[in-house]
Amino acid sequence: MSKKILFLYSMQKHKAQLQLCESVFKAILRKFRKSALFSYMQIDLSPSQCTLMKDILVKELSRYDAVFINGDMETLCLHNDFIKDVLSPFSTEHYAAGRVIFFPEDSVNTEQSDDAVTQIHICLKENIAKSAQEAAKVAKERKKTIAICTQAGCCADNIFLREAEYALAKERHLDIEHIYLDEMISLCMKTIPSFDVVLTSNQYAKIIAMHLNSLPNSPTGYLKSHTEHGRIYHRQVLPHEEMNNTPLASATLAFAAILENELKMKSAADWLRRAVSLAYEKCACASKEDFIHEVICEIEIPMRKQRVK
Repeated sequence: MSKKILFLYSMQKHKAQLQLCESVFKAILRKFRKSALFSYMQIDLSPSQCTLMKDILVKELSRYDAVFINGDMETLCLHNDFIKDVLSPFSTEHYAAGRVIFFPEDSVNTEQSDDAVTQIHICLKENIAKSAQEAAKVAKERKKTIAICTQAGCCADNIFLREAEYALAKERHLDIEHIYLDEMISLCMKTIPSFDVVLTSNQYAKIIAMHLNSLPNSPTGYLKSHTEHGRIYHRQVLPHEEMNNTPLASATLAFAAILENELKMKSAADWLRRAVSLAYEKCACASKEDFIHEVICEIEIPMRKQRVK
């Protein structure tokens, strides 16, 4: 039976980008003798349509094996707010430069008076516990230590650390370490960061990911939001990416994550990552069509030929 994959977008240019990548998606599935049905849905980001979109999406998510939302720097914050308002995610994991950063979702209340602007970050303890549990699953799979990252001298961070350690207390055969944010940034600035799985707050996760993304010369990551109704995949959005084929490479790498995590096709995912990496080296600044063509050519190379080389 064919798998069903739903693509979400808010602007026509994002749909066109996905349609361009669809030939790559079909090529990798054909390579491994699988098939999938692709559907597209445009989401309305206006607050007035929030309730309607929630009813539609919750119903649709149950019908699909994987969901991927595509956007860019212009729509990044809008898409994040949309997912929060409509699907209420409790945790997000961000894969960057071979590392994975887990953080619980939070909300921000802003109040303005004559004398000040006040921001209050609200993070449910339940979300911290669920993020810790998701981090524990990945750490066990990768056989790595979980690094809990907080800032020194912060009362809220001390509470975060306590709740995270409490949630992980019952996990067996799992090593846990605590690293302050300044030390983690220092580790990111080295050639090979020593940490692998990180559990931290939303604000610190963005800082750590920014430093990790400054290391590679090509896109390597993706994000996955955990909601009560299913998992939503996002491509990794980077600054100045429109200057080359980074958006297309990032979208195809997010699809590779879907192949591995949702469709249980790890070999296909690895082969697609290899094809994207090689094509990006040759065609990073070529036309979009040339880049997609090169990815497909790399996909179609016989695997036996590669092993001989």
